[in-house]
Amino acid sequence: MRPENLTLSERERAAYQAGDYATAEMLAGLIDAESTCSVRPHIEEARGCFPAEDCLQSEIESLRALYKRLRGDNKAELQSIIEAMETRQTELWQSGEYGADELRQALEGMPE
Repeated sequence: MRPENLTLSERERAAYQAGDYATAEMLAGLIDAESTCSVRPHIEEARGCFPAEDCLQSEIESLRALYKRLRGDNKAELQSIIEAMETRQTELWQSGEYGADELRQALEGMPE
């Protein structure tokens, strides 16, 4: 097979096998750079896909409006559902913030 028909990974492997370690290292660097360039846009896109802090707020407000019209056991049960949704909203937002921060750190560690 002609060298120009080989992928970078195949050229790197061939250079190592031939004992040309400098070329193999250079090719490994090109492979890393190529991978970084293809991954960076996806990480940047993913950072923007996490939920906002108030992601369930309109649903919670609707339940609060319903809560005002209810009486008795139904009202107490709805109150516990509202509290659970508020807790989940906070957990979801905190989890999203953690994920976005991890992605930010990954981007900072990547070469431009």
